[in-house]
Amino acid sequence: MSLFNEETLMYLKKSFSKTDFSEDSFNKLLEWLSESPKWSTIRVNKNLVGDLSKSLKDIENFLQGSFESINKLISAENSRYLVPRCNQLTLIDECIFYESSKKINEDKIRMLEKFAIIDVKCAQAIFRGADIFIPGVISLSLNAKANDLVSIFADLKGKCLRGSDASEYFLKNKEYLKFIGNGWSLFDRDDFYKKEHIKNGIGIKIKELSNGTYIPSFINLNQKNYYPQNLPSMLCARILDPKPGQFILDMCAAPGGKTTHIAELISNKGRIIAFDKIPSKIQKMKELCVQFGATSVECYVQDASKIDFNVYEPESFDRVLVDSPCSALGQRPLIFNKVDPNQLKSYINYQKMILENVHSY
Repeated sequence: MSLFNEETLMYLKKSFSKTDFSEDSFNKLLEWLSESPKWSTIRVNKNLVGDLSKSLKDIENFLQGSFESINKLISAENSRYLVPRCNQLTLIDECIFYESSKKINEDKIRMLEKFAIIDVKCAQAIFRGADIFIPGVISLSLNAKANDLVSIFADLKGKCLRGSDASEYFLKNKEYLKFIGNGWSLFDRDDFYKKEHIKNGIGIKIKELSNGTYIPSFINLNQKNYYPQNLPSMLCARILDPKPGQFILDMCAAPGGKTTHIAELISNKGRIIAFDKIPSKIQKMKELCVQFGATSVECYVQDASKIDFNVYEPESFDRVLVDSPCSALGQRPLIFNKVDPNQLKSYINYQKMILENVHSY
């Protein structure tokens, strides 16, 4: 199945055909989008971590421990993962990066006889470094038991019913499922769906991804000192070049990664106003700010296209960050994006409204 629905794919092809690039380039772009980034990146919280060289050692120890653990679990297979080396980016010293690690002595990841079905959002999280939490397991094969290995599939249609038989759904919907990797179910199948059971915690521990790599779960990292974040997102805050004492506006701030980064870059010596129109996102963002010690941030529920700037004098802000809502077409690995052409076009107008609303301030 394509990365997009047929209508969107045709729209993108038509748009791409108006450029100087060939159809072959377009197909190569789609292939590239479907692949995981070669490097994983983690941002160090400069407000809480004084010695950046110590953070590099922390990440090295985290990777060493994570790969020792997974290698013990697969030791009977006469295979193992190499522990990746991590480095600090010279120009952005709060960024630590490391390369994905593949197994030695294994060419292809095979699909198993028992299945687990998850949604697309959960699948993308796995490729960024996560195990599957209990609520994320939509469906399991009826015969799945604790410690069984299961093959994990993303439900591209989004039609799988919670608690249904994953094997039956697989047989009827193969063309709408994407193989993500294999992992160990930590509970019997029925334990996932009984109301009296605890619904938090890890339900499936990842063993291997479909591309042969393994990315350890970041949950075992110090959640106050480190934040998994893509390099382009880190660059946004750096290019903004915020200075201590400045008055800064982040117009579309959730989930708060860039906002907390700005707070770190100014050492909380300034004032940051952060807006998002969804109350639940603002609440989570407030929690992230507390977790990261971002005391300079004030979070408010506000649609960035409808902000009443009469409460501020013109040119009040020293810096304004506008990371406006978008289609997420460039998110990697792109598993499936259900956006339609009308939605794509609507982003253009919405982004213009936001920029027109803020340009005087």
